[in-house]
Amino acid sequence: MYERSMRLMMTKIWVICLLFILASGDAVQANSKYAGYVIHADTRKVLYQANAQELRHPASLTKIMTLYMIFREVDAGRLKLTDRVKFSKYAAGRPPSKLNVGAGNSITVEQTILALTTKSANDVATAIAEKLAGSEVKFARKMTAMARKLGLTRTTFKNASGLTAPGQLTTAKDMAMLARAMMKHYPYYYRYFSTRAFGYKGRNYRNHNKLLKSYDGTDGVKTGYTNAAGFNLVASTLRKGHRVIAVVMGGRSGKTRNAHMEDLLDRAFAKLSPRETFAVSSAQPPQHVSMPQDYRLAATKSASIVVAGVPLPRPRMLAMGSAPSIESVINSSITQNTPRDWSLQVGAFTTKEKAELMANKAMSTTKSTGIVRIARVESPEGVRLYRARLEGLDQETAGSACSNLRKIGLGCRVIPPLTKS
Repeated sequence: MYERSMRLMMTKIWVICLLFILASGDAVQANSKYAGYVIHADTRKVLYQANAQELRHPASLTKIMTLYMIFREVDAGRLKLTDRVKFSKYAAGRPPSKLNVGAGNSITVEQTILALTTKSANDVATAIAEKLAGSEVKFARKMTAMARKLGLTRTTFKNASGLTAPGQLTTAKDMAMLARAMMKHYPYYYRYFSTRAFGYKGRNYRNHNKLLKSYDGTDGVKTGYTNAAGFNLVASTLRKGHRVIAVVMGGRSGKTRNAHMEDLLDRAFAKLSPRETFAVSSAQPPQHVSMPQDYRLAATKSASIVVAGVPLPRPRMLAMGSAPSIESVINSSITQNTPRDWSLQVGAFTTKEKAELMANKAMSTTKSTGIVRIARVESPEGVRLYRARLEGLDQETAGSACSNLRKIGLGCRVIPPLTKS
């Protein structure tokens, strides 16, 4: 009787194991596009990997390299943020997602950067490729050559946008290494990846990377999707004094991809012990500045608040093998003042959501082109507020926009370049 029971139990265990193996095989087969990779940004210690070196379609993760190439030119002085990028008929005709600039028209290099990081515009990617290399094909060759220099041995680019093309392939590991190179080499320009929204011709384009809002500490880098690739995401998050870079490729939907990414990040940070660090927005001691009269809180009797963010300089490019941590490199890029464009301060609010709402309302109302910036600030009494600004404006646009806002009962303040408030 005992032997019979044992045989029956072993048979059940064997069946369960077989079913598990078959189910696992079905899951892999059903999602053969999947790959994942998580590393510590400083040590490059691998915290998770699955199919990390298997070839995958990059989709718009390609634009990380496109942006790397742009930043390289700007940093070297060969390209200015104010230079114009003209759209050929070919560039204007690229399929969505697109900014719809139109053939013969142009935008600035900075608008190009913002359109790539937020809207992930394919027409913009092609236009900048043509400007920098004469043709998108030539630019893609340069992208691939740069990939080899950075050690991305299994990555080949065929265009600047990430639209599916024969032979355009990468790996989860290579994408993580590219994101790391971006932070290490161009820490000042990396800040563009944290832009929540971008305004162009009266329209407001929100960043596709929802983790910027949903997962604390995330400040980049890029989403991607095509039918061939599935839903891709490279994310960089700073928590507990550690910066983690994570890659998910081949997700079945944006929602499940994001949920899986958050789970991978949770598990990665659970393995890491807290260590002392300085957040990117805390590179300098806080400074006291005046609040707009329209949005002073009753609890805040003083006219000053403590600002978390400061203007950013243009840094030197640092070698990958240099000693400082990635976080210190990023921090060092924002510890000095530099001439900036004019800004429009909309107000300071008790919630981040309200600050974003009012900033976006200001952008759509004034039809201005700018960057939405939300900074956490604190009053001398300890009241936490969120300051809302539109940045990247010229003096005339900022002044006109502020006048229009006041006409409809909204407060604002024009902030000139070099002003730390």
